[in-house]
Amino acid sequence: MKKAAQKVRDTDAPEAFHVSMALIDESIRRDFGKHLGELLARHDPPWGPSDLARKVFGTIDGTATGFAKGRDLVSKYLRGITFPNNKTLDAIAKALGVAKADVLPPAYRAVLRKGQRQNYIKETDDGFFEVRIEGKVPHDVALDIMSRYLAGERVYKAHVEAQQLKRGKT
Repeated sequence: MKKAAQKVRDTDAPEAFHVSMALIDESIRRDFGKHLGELLARHDPPWGPSDLARKVFGTIDGTATGFAKGRDLVSKYLRGITFPNNKTLDAIAKALGVAKADVLPPAYRAVLRKGQRQNYIKETDDGFFEVRIEGKVPHDVALDIMSRYLAGERVYKAHVEAQQLKRGKT
């Protein structure tokens, strides 16, 4: 039986909106690329990857119409290959004249968070748990957490190897 993710929030984080990069997966990258393409098409006049790259990263010769730096990177965003970091997301929003939240597809705006760390424990399909912890603790507690994590990771890797051997995959 699947257990619901437990979320513990910590309000000591900065107030700026930022995307939790740990939550970005292939489907989010792909949907972000599609949404970014739609935003470019809605621009008046419609923008291509080079237009956005010029506004976000500048040009090689420093002119407004020169060869765009970062055009390949914008192309990767549009194709869902990679996802921009928070600084670049800010620059994209500014270039498009929209709020940072509006750069993300509506279905994924939950990865945008304001001033809160997102700690959670959730069960995975194989009966193990994914854990996300972000915060400050004393040195001895940090060492204990890391020690326990590494021990658990070894158990998980042994489990995966046993499953692969069971299936005849080495």
